[in-house]
Amino acid sequence: MEASAIGGFNYSGFGNQESDSIINAINIAQSNEDKRSGLLRLQEMLHEEKTMLFLYFEKSRIAVNKRFKNVHEPIFTSGYDVTQFQLAEQN
Repeated sequence: MEASAIGGFNYSGFGNQESDSIINAINIAQSNEDKRSGLLRLQEMLHEEKTMLFLYFEKSRIAVNKRFKNVHEPIFTSGYDVTQFQLAEQN
């Protein structure tokens, strides 16, 4: 199913060949800098087209015991990846 089809997650219907290419590049980017530059370009395109006006963005918050290390909050999804948790060394 296409993202912009009924029931898809592209509610605005925004998208073209350039935006699709940028999104694909973001998804396979190996560095945070490459992801960042792709996201900035995509935001520029959204601003130019003004397909949606975002009134607020809720920051995701998680609580994790400090005995764990390597806990990272995902940038693009909510929650966390528990498979990356590691036990911190006990002093």
